[in-house]
Amino acid sequence: MSESHTPSQLEMELLSDAVLQEIFSEFDKHNSGKVPSMRQIQSQIPQDQTILSLFDLFSNKSSNSISKQDLEDTVTDLGLEISPQELQEMINVADLNGDGKVSLSEFKTLVSSKLNFS
Repeated sequence: MSESHTPSQLEMELLSDAVLQEIFSEFDKHNSGKVPSMRQIQSQIPQDQTILSLFDLFSNKSSNSISKQDLEDTVTDLGLEISPQELQEMINVADLNGDGKVSLSEFKTLVSSKLNFS
């Protein structure tokens, strides 16, 4: 049984406008500057593929996980300024097994709950 969770301000930073713009840019196939709504995207793409695309945005391909450094690199590339403590808190929220990294399974659990895929 899953528990209800209200995202913190810190978690919301993870999916800020800059991150969403980067994600949605993959769907602007005609470079029109317009992207479909999240609902349209969800209806057109299998849920697992959507989550995998999001995971790939943040993850280190060689380790197939998201470390604090991976997260820092991605948010820096997106022009966001997030403190090391906030980055660590983001990892801690998603790192269910406590190994210091976010696996695809852990990421899927987090994203599914936020996007109501579950």
